[in-house]
Amino acid sequence: VYKRQYLTATPLEEETPLMDRMRIEALFQDEISGGHLAIIPLTNSDLDAETLLKASKRISADSGVKFYAYNRDLTYCSKCKEVFYGLNIKCPRCGLTSAIRQYTRAPARYTLIDSQLKVDDPIKMWFKYDLKNF
Repeated sequence: VYKRQYLTATPLEEETPLMDRMRIEALFQDEISGGHLAIIPLTNSDLDAETLLKASKRISADSGVKFYAYNRDLTYCSKCKEVFYGLNIKCPRCGLTSAIRQYTRAPARYTLIDSQLKVDDPIKMWFKYDLKNF
């Protein structure tokens, strides 16, 4: 269960332009011999495949970063058996709070967030990127 903040070359809660963040991550990746995955936290807006492809091509061509992954926080309702974008405190469909499980990428795989975390904990305050205008 995830209980602490993910470490990266640039703090995830800091508002940094995406390409600046990726260039810094690329420098960090150059200094270590593998094992570092740059996480790109996304907003919860819908993104089509073309937008993600366009952003991926730009990041790969212009930043120098070698390994990166997009992240969206997820909420799973065990009653509805549905997954929703975002860290919801209740199910958007049935309204239950007891059936909710929240997940985020930490560091390279999706991990259950400790149910004891509060709304103002750092993981819920990560700056998120909207690729629609990227």
